[in-house]
Amino acid sequence: MKAWKALGPEHVVLEQYEPEKVGKNQVKIKMLSSSISDSDVMTYSGKLGMKPFPIILGRQGVGMVSEVGENVSNFKRGDRVYIRPQVYCGQCSECKRGNEQFCKHAKVYGKTTDGIMRDFVVAQKNNLYKIPDYIDTQEASMLEMIALAKSAVDTLRCEVGDYVVISGASHLGLLIAQLAMYVRAIPIVLDIDEYRLQIAEKVGVYYVLNIAAEDVAKRIFSITSGKLADAVVYTQPEIVSFNRLFDYISSGGKVVFTALENTNPNLSVNIGSVLDKNITLYTISSRGLSIPAAVNILAGGKLNVRPFITRCNFSEVDKYLEKCKKDPNRFMFVSVVF
Repeated sequence: MKAWKALGPEHVVLEQYEPEKVGKNQVKIKMLSSSISDSDVMTYSGKLGMKPFPIILGRQGVGMVSEVGENVSNFKRGDRVYIRPQVYCGQCSECKRGNEQFCKHAKVYGKTTDGIMRDFVVAQKNNLYKIPDYIDTQEASMLEMIALAKSAVDTLRCEVGDYVVISGASHLGLLIAQLAMYVRAIPIVLDIDEYRLQIAEKVGVYYVLNIAAEDVAKRIFSITSGKLADAVVYTQPEIVSFNRLFDYISSGGKVVFTALENTNPNLSVNIGSVLDKNITLYTISSRGLSIPAAVNILAGGKLNVRPFITRCNFSEVDKYLEKCKKDPNRFMFVSVVF
């Protein structure tokens, strides 16, 4: 059995490892698809440091059940399953109250515990979700981001005709934009990279603005006929400074912060602008997301994700980690095929 292990910054190897035993409440999975996540690239670059090296990479993925423990009745051999990134202990006071998202001992694959970038994975049964046959395996590897995008749009409670500014044309930003369009809101996607803005247009976003090439505040004023945006989703601090967002949003607007766990931005908030415009701030983490809801969205054909997927063979993970490090804008979502 083989796994991609990071031994130090920019030092990854494909190592042999001993087969794991399957516990009573566990499932053994033959991996079909994983992805090179932002946290994988940051670990590879030596910028994350959540767990000391060495660590097996891989945050999330899809595989086929090959063996089940004696207490497992909801999965069987041959089932295709999604492996959730977060591993909850099930024993702490929060878990016992049903608040897994606040687990005191939670771990994350590839970040604080060995990940799933390996040909076989043994996981707890409560960390798995069945995938319908008609959902593409590579697209299913994106379920965490789809769930995160849904949570952002739900939190904003977008209405028909609402203007939603999205900071960053990453794969998450474009998922949020598409779900906003599904509820008939109007996304305005900001970025500094023309390639990513072209991908945004390919998935149907009409208003794509290059911050480096135009006066974004004036354009948003014009697009919205002077009322400014109803909401902002802030996902990438490097695209636009936080306090600049107040030039884009109307009084009574809403701002969602999400996908910032790996960047650890030191945000300085101009509280005067928040109070003056009566803006409501929300935060969304990757914990407690509804994966079943994301499965339904993907199954319903509501998203066009193909334009931002890059395919990578399992044997090429080291090469693509380096590519993602050097040019992250060109590799928005790298799907690893086993």
